[in-house]
Amino acid sequence: MINIWFDGWFSSAYNIISGIRNNPDNKPVKIFGTHYKPMGYEGLCDKWEFRKDFIEDEKYYGDYEESYSRWALDFCEKNKIDIFFPRRYFEIISTYADMFEYTENGKCKKTKIMLPNKNLLAILDSKIATKHFIMDNYSEEIVAPTVLFSSIDQVESFKRQLNDMSFPYGFLCMKPNCSTGAEGFRILNYPFDAYRIRDILRKGKEGGYILMPYLDGEEISVDCLNTKKGLIAIPRIKKNNSRVQEIKLDKNILNIVEDINSLLVNKGLDVPYNIQFKKHFDKLYLLEINPRMSGGIYLSNLTGINIPYLAIKQALGEEFDLPKVNEISVCNVERGVII
Repeated sequence: MINIWFDGWFSSAYNIISGIRNNPDNKPVKIFGTHYKPMGYEGLCDKWEFRKDFIEDEKYYGDYEESYSRWALDFCEKNKIDIFFPRRYFEIISTYADMFEYTENGKCKKTKIMLPNKNLLAILDSKIATKHFIMDNYSEEIVAPTVLFSSIDQVESFKRQLNDMSFPYGFLCMKPNCSTGAEGFRILNYPFDAYRIRDILRKGKEGGYILMPYLDGEEISVDCLNTKKGLIAIPRIKKNNSRVQEIKLDKNILNIVEDINSLLVNKGLDVPYNIQFKKHFDKLYLLEINPRMSGGIYLSNLTGINIPYLAIKQALGEEFDLPKVNEISVCNVERGVII
């Protein structure tokens, strides 16, 4: 029996957990789920617990990091967790990664955390740091440029960056430098009220914000897992004004992903991750590299390639052949479930 823990996930975990349970090897798993509020996948978990919401602002009062790390380490020890899929608190988890272990039958076992190592996580968790990492290490001309990213931390620097940006993109957008999903993302209509930006910046966000052109084109999400036999990369192209996504093996996209993957593997990456691109006038722009599974990875699983389960097999040292990606169209369909 493999003990697998999902903490703090969105409702999309329902589909990910379903895929792990219905794995092709019929491998028995025990799923643990924790969150501070109902998320809809409780019914799929063998054990579900409500926890407190470890408010990130509490770090200013010296309580946040200590309370979450103590709780997470205790949970892992108590439940003998083999595989841990976190969704938040990455910095804390990576700091205490070596302490996630438990004793069973007199032997010490380590929990495999599905996050990159601490040094690589520090790069990928920041969009600005990711930009510099790619630009400094990419061996060829940047074909997925991130050079238009600019950091802003106050209104005056924001105005200065705006004046320096002379490009034919129309709209601008801003987002936190360290964030997940669409958290804090705003499209800015030009010209716009600088006082609105001031109010946003005054609220503060660790790592600051970035300002960039709003790229109005196809969004491409690539779910990735590097294996001993090669890279699994599944590009999902999100069609504009549609919920349909095409899984298409575009050679240009895959070549860039292969290059980026080589850089990350050299830094010790051995867990699932996700790369986000945006196409603008047929040119690809690298938006970010997410150091975790995407919330929509279950759509990639519809190809028959179950990346979360293959990541578990790899973490357990089990061999498997490199699967073939089939080109299909997929769509997320809302449905009700009994919880």
